[in-house]
Amino acid sequence: MFALLTILGLSLFWLEMRWYRRLFSLTAVVCGVYLSVASGSRTGWLGLPVFLVLWVFYILKPKIGGLRTLALTLAIFLMLAAVLAIKPHLANKFVLMAQEMWNYHWDAMNPDASVTMRISFYRMAWFYFLERPLSGWGDLGWMQLMNAPELMRYASAFTREFPRHGFHNEIVTQTVHSGVWGLVSSSALFGIVLYCAIYGIKWLSDSAWMVSFALLIFGCHLLLAGMSTEITNLVFLVSFTGLTATVMLGEQQWLWSQSLKPMASQ
Repeated sequence: MFALLTILGLSLFWLEMRWYRRLFSLTAVVCGVYLSVASGSRTGWLGLPVFLVLWVFYILKPKIGGLRTLALTLAIFLMLAAVLAIKPHLANKFVLMAQEMWNYHWDAMNPDASVTMRISFYRMAWFYFLERPLSGWGDLGWMQLMNAPELMRYASAFTREFPRHGFHNEIVTQTVHSGVWGLVSSSALFGIVLYCAIYGIKWLSDSAWMVSFALLIFGCHLLLAGMSTEITNLVFLVSFTGLTATVMLGEQQWLWSQSLKPMASQ
C-alpha cells in the first residue's frame, strides 16, 4: 500500500523534488514491491488493478496526455509480467485460485484448500448470522453450531473449526461476532473513509483534492485487503489503520478550511 502511495506522490511532485528525494522514494517503492513479492502474500496485490485505473485516468492522463499514458501503462503491465515470469509461484497462485473457485462444490464436500475454504467460511458465516442476527456470537460462541448438518454437507471438520482464527474477511468476522451491529460498524470503517475521499475529490479545493485522492487509494486498498483477511484483529493493525486514516482526514479538513479563509475575508 505504501509503495503505491509513494508512486502516487512521485507522479504528483516529481518536478518539484530534489534528486536525493527522488532516489529515496524510488528505493522505497522497490523495497515495498520486493517485500510484497517475497512474502508470497496475495492480499496486497488485490488493490493494484484499482490503483492503476485511478492513477492512469486521474493523474497520468491529465499530465502527459493519452498517447504517453497508453505507452506507460503498457510498460507497467510488461513489468508486472516480468515479475510473474521471474516469480512463477505468484502466477501459479492466481491460476490455482481460479481453478478452486471454478471447482467449488455447493452441495458436496469440498477439499481443504485455500480458496474453497474461504468460500465455505462465507457460507458458514451467513448461517451463523441468521441464527443470531442481533446479538452475534462473540469470539467463539458459533462453535456450538459448527457440527450442524447444513455445514457438514460441504465443509470438513478442519474447515468448520478453522474460523476460530477469523473468517478471513473483516466485515464477515465482525458480523458473526456482533451481529448486525458488527456489520454496520465494520462497513462504516470503510464507507466513511471512502465517502470523505470521494467528496473531497469532487467538491473540495485543489490542495484538498490531492490528499483526498491519497485517501481514496488508502480506503480502497484497506477495503480490498479486508475482503480476504481481518485488518482490525490485532492492536497494532487497529492503531496503524486508525492513525493513518485520522491523519489523512484531518489534513483534508485542514486544507479545506484554509481554502475557505480567503472567501470568508472577501
